[in-house]
Amino acid sequence: MKPIHAADGPAEPREPEYVRMVSRLTDFRPVGIVNARWLESHSDYELARAMWADFMELSREEWLSFWDQGYEYCGIVDNGSLVARAAVWRCSDGAWELAAVATLPEYQRRGLAREVCSLATSRILGAGRLATCNTRADNVPMRRTAVAIGFAP
Repeated sequence: MKPIHAADGPAEPREPEYVRMVSRLTDFRPVGIVNARWLESHSDYELARAMWADFMELSREEWLSFWDQGYEYCGIVDNGSLVARAAVWRCSDGAWELAAVATLPEYQRRGLAREVCSLATSRILGAGRLATCNTRADNVPMRRTAVAIGFAP
């Protein structure tokens, strides 16, 4: 590959690199589930809409379409707000993905992501599926969370 020099013009933007991780029942290290619970597709829409607000405007139809696409969400609610979430995505017959993990900034570094990821991964492995997780290579907090509960590249 030819090196890029300033005289060649601006560099092409690079696609972010992703890391694919997997966990099997024998590798899984669950954490105690204290506050996490499964979200309901209809009754928890307002909680989801508020948490997604900084990322996107989430309509009820779009929220329900996520469920139709095979997503199921769990989260932690504090003072009436969804503060951490994770999803199980039924992406294939043999493997389901841990996806859509997020924690509000003011709640980070408290183990909440680990708790929701553990609950979601328990659901995946309990259904007899391989648990997968795809995250950006530069998403160090997610990679650490996944490794802590038994995922490996």
